[in-house]
Amino acid sequence: MASRLSSVVRRVAPVALRSSSFVPVRAFAAGSSKLEVVSSPDAPKAIGPYSQGVKANGFVFVSGCLGINPKTGDITGDVVAQTKQAMENMRAVLTAGQSSFPQVVKTTILLADISDFRQTHSTHAAAVDG
Repeated sequence: MASRLSSVVRRVAPVALRSSSFVPVRAFAAGSSKLEVVSSPDAPKAIGPYSQGVKANGFVFVSGCLGINPKTGDITGDVVAQTKQAMENMRAVLTAGQSSFPQVVKTTILLADISDFRQTHSTHAAAVDG
């Protein structure tokens, strides 16, 4: 499944969202912070050796989110549909980490085609504001 999904992601996914990069473990002094893995059954399982999110010192760091339907494992629809799904996946991980979009400090959106920016931006804004 992982290799099939990886090839689908490379071919189809025009949008990938991530709320931030992971905080490197080396950034914490020994014993100064407890890292807690955050996961949600309402978001796709991590495809690689990472978690959906990590909670540290009251912050939730969410891994990259794609427009993958967590029930089917498929990526379908246009850039708007994929952005909506990616935002729902991110919302699920944030909720599991006891956070929400109003607390998000930074998001990064990666586009395969910059001409999709306007649609992606408005879809992202609606999800964050809504």
